[in-house]
Amino acid sequence: MQKIQMSLASDYVYYKTGFIPQDKLISVVNKLTDYYKLDLPNYERSKLHQANIATTVVHFFCPDDNTIMFILMGRAGANGSMGGLFFEREKYADSRVKANRIKFHCYEALQIQKQEIPDTPIKADLSWTWQLTKAEILRLKHDFSIANRHGNLLKIKQLCYGLRHIIGFHGVRRQYFELRTHYEKEFIRINKKPLSDICFLPEKIGFVKRRSEDNPQTLNDILKTRHSL
Repeated sequence: MQKIQMSLASDYVYYKTGFIPQDKLISVVNKLTDYYKLDLPNYERSKLHQANIATTVVHFFCPDDNTIMFILMGRAGANGSMGGLFFEREKYADSRVKANRIKFHCYEALQIQKQEIPDTPIKADLSWTWQLTKAEILRLKHDFSIANRHGNLLKIKQLCYGLRHIIGFHGVRRQYFELRTHYEKEFIRINKKPLSDICFLPEKIGFVKRRSEDNPQTLNDILKTRHSL
């Protein structure tokens, strides 16, 4: 998820997703790399971008043992050029449009004003983060209300445990406060005692540390494999 966030921050806002069977991975990577020059180092992509040439990156995920999910992300040239095979060949979406936000499990990527992030200059522009989808927020509130109404303390403890371990991107940390407040108010309304009597919810969850843009565990490893075959 951090890799997608970093690509979005570098203006790779157009994307297409798909799935690849494990046994087809190398052949698909070969094809994508030949089409979109995915094996270029970052500094080469930057040169192309400054020359107003569109560039492309890819990220891979393994949702199960049989398939690999990929997200192919395109960036227009520095002066807005959308020429190139990605924009010509692919049916892509714009992640800046609310209806087209990139979703991964129960999270979605979106832009927020950097002023909303502590210690950021007021004049700073937009920044990318992840947050829980609206559907996931509603589900968590609904599940807690049902468990609370029926006195299902085990389910309540499970929901609190899950809430403590959601991924601490900036957008998610704001939602954590909203959900924690909802849980605490709902519990005391029904049970006439604080939620802290049965489970612990910290005031804040930890934040996600920024990682390097180098990604040796994804495409680079696959490319090494394909060159050795």
